[in-house]
Parts: sequence; structure tokens; C-alpha cells
Amino acid sequence: CSYCSRQETVDVPPRNHVFQAWTTVHAATCAEVGQQERTCKYCPKQELRESEKVGHKYSAWVQTEAATCIKPGQQERVCNICGFSETRETAKAAHAYSGFVVLSPATCTQEGQKEHICKNCGNKEVLNISIIHHKYGPWGNYTYLDCEKGGTRSRACTMCQFIEESEAKPRNHAFAKWITICKATCGQIGIQERDCRHCQLKEQREFPALKHWPGRWRVSIAAQLWKPGQQVKLCRRCGEIVAERSYNASKKRFAVNFCTLGIPLHEIIYSEEPSAQMLTPIDLGQKGTIYYPIVADNKYVVGLIGVTINDDEMILSYQFFDQRSEIIKPSIRFYADIKSVSQEAVMKRSTSIKFDQPFSKSKKFGDAAIVLLVMKCDAVYDANSKDNLKIDEDMYLLDGEIHYTQYMQNLSKLLDKMREE
Repeated sequence: CSYCSRQETVDVPPRNHVFQAWTTVHAATCAEVGQQERTCKYCPKQELRESEKVGHKYSAWVQTEAATCIKPGQQERVCNICGFSETRETAKAAHAYSGFVVLSPATCTQEGQKEHICKNCGNKEVLNISIIHHKYGPWGNYTYLDCEKGGTRSRACTMCQFIEESEAKPRNHAFAKWITICKATCGQIGIQERDCRHCQLKEQREFPALKHWPGRWRVSIAAQLWKPGQQVKLCRRCGEIVAERSYNASKKRFAVNFCTLGIPLHEIIYSEEPSAQMLTPIDLGQKGTIYYPIVADNKYVVGLIGVTINDDEMILSYQFFDQRSEIIKPSIRFYADIKSVSQEAVMKRSTSIKFDQPFSKSKKFGDAAIVLLVMKCDAVYDANSKDNLKIDEDMYLLDGEIHYTQYMQNLSKLLDKMREE
């Protein structure tokens, strides 16, 4: 009671067990049954039951006896759990016949026979070979009175010599190759003739006179520098001139070396092999523009190269005495260290320094006071021009300002000073 705490007990009517899920006590195998149990959710009541045996877990079938064409084979497999084995028969194998052997070949008039024998049991099998068709050779013996009206033809079986004949359909004339009776030449027609191989019909045709067959351009008058030459084309058949034209030679073909007047390379590197290339010592302490003669092919002074130095900026320019002088392929290089000068190094071209483009003296040469200028340009000039000066040791340079000997002595002093540094 909720007021006096009195208790009252009554009987509860029975009810059905509420069992939980079955759990496996012992797992079943292919050799023995298993056991499962379950317990009531509200009381200790338990139930037991057996689980059925499971199937065998066999390994793969193993061939224990091979099948032949005489008897079947046998296979076996074993349970991996209990060791129980099971066997089965396999079908007989097919006969292993050898290749067919022809007993009598078939012809176009009679069947043939062939047999083959089993390699295992000796069983023989004989089969008939069907009659074959006639094996005709090619159609031949064509006879034509006129190719356009048709004729006759025949062919023979190569086995029984049976002859088959038929009509030959009309056909076009089978002309042989055209034979030239009169050859065509430049300006004259030609004539050809051909015969039909079957009815001997003759045909003739004319073909037009040949056009000139121009060959390649060839030089008749060689071009000179600044003077055009002449080229012609000759007909390959008759040799006549069929075309003419003038042409200009490439200036590269006549290019010679332009360098500054200076000290020969072999004197700088003490080489016994003479060199036409000259190197010019440049005093980097100078200011303003200093000019040095440009020499063409070691024969003529053809212009001046100007070396302009303003503080740290340095720029090279050039001018020619004659307007026909032209640089085809420029190359300018400086050497701040005389030890790095060699025949191989000087012969290499360089495009890192360009005319009329300023560059930093300190970045290029560092603290060097004297450098060697190597101008090695492919260029052309007019050797007959009165403006170009033939090199002579008695000549005066730079518009008569300095004698040749004095100029070379000044360069030698700079070179000696550079060697000392």
C-alpha cells in the first residue's frame, strides 16, 4: 500500500518461454552431427538440438587412370575433412588416327580410296574419295578469221585428255607494240606501225614533233663580283640554246678576311707557322674615339674601325673608303689575357659584340688596361678602287697622321706592356 506499506502477493499465471537465438555448441562436420542450444529470456530453461552433418569438402578430381580408345579412364577425389574418397569413370578417348594414306587416288572418271589407322588400337577406317572435276588447262588453239567476228578455241583435261571446245567471242585486235619507222625529232614528226598478232591487221600513226628538252642552267659567261654573268639551257636532244638569263654571283663566293691592321698572330703566340690574321692591342685608358685601319685580304687598307670609350661605355663602329666594300659575316672578339690567345681560339667566330651597340667595359674586361682586338669578318671589296690603299711599309695611315712604321711600333709597345702585366 502506498500509505501503510502493506504488501500483497498473488500468483501470476504461467506463460510461454521466450527463447533467445540458437547458439552452436559443437559445429557439425561431414563425420558427426553438431549441437545447438538456446536459453529462455526470463528463466534458466534451456533446449538442445542436433544439427545435420554437412557435405564432404572434396578436393579437385585427380586422374588416376588415363582413358584410351579401348577403355574408359578413372578419376578420384578425397574429402579434405574425413578422408572419404569418391571415384568416377571418364569417357573413352577418341581414336588417335594417323594421317590418311591414299590407297587409290580419285580421278575425273573413278572414285578413289583412303585409309587411316588408330595409333593405339590399330583400328582401320577406309573412306571413299569423290570423283574430281576435270582439270582443264588454259584455253588455247584460238583460231580467228577476223578478230571482230569471233572464232574457236579448245582446252584439254590434264588428267584424262578430254577435249572441250567452244566459240571464241569477238575481241579487240591484239596489237603488238608500236614500232617506230621514223623517229620524231625537234621540229619533225615521227611515224609508228603495229600488227595484230591474230589477223595481221596493220595500223600506222603519226606523233608530233618533239619539243626542245631543256637541260639544267649552265654557265656560259662566269659572273664576277658586281658584274653579272650569263647562263644558258641547251636542248638535251639537239643541243640548241633554248633559254638564256643573266645571274649575279653570291658575294659570299668572293668574300675575303677583313681584320684590323695589327700584329700577326704567329708573332703574339710565338708560332713557327705564319698566320695572316692580325690582332690589334687597344689601350682601354684612352677616351674619345681612336681609329684603326681595316685591312682586306692583307693587301689593301679599305676603311677604319673606330673604338669609342666614354667612362665605362665602349662602342665599335666602322667606315669604308669605297661604297662597294661590305661586311658579309661579322665577327669581333677581345682578349684581356694574352695567355688565352691561341690559333684555334682566334679562328673561332664570335657574335657577342656587335658594331654600333654599346657595352660595359668593366663587365667585359674587368680591371684589364690593355686588350687585344680580333676582327675576323668575311667581306668583299673592289681591289681596283682608287679609294682603297695598297699596303706599303712607306705609307702614311689615318689620313697621313702617322707613318706605317711608327703605327706598328706603338702597337708593339702596347703588346709588350700587356705581356708585362
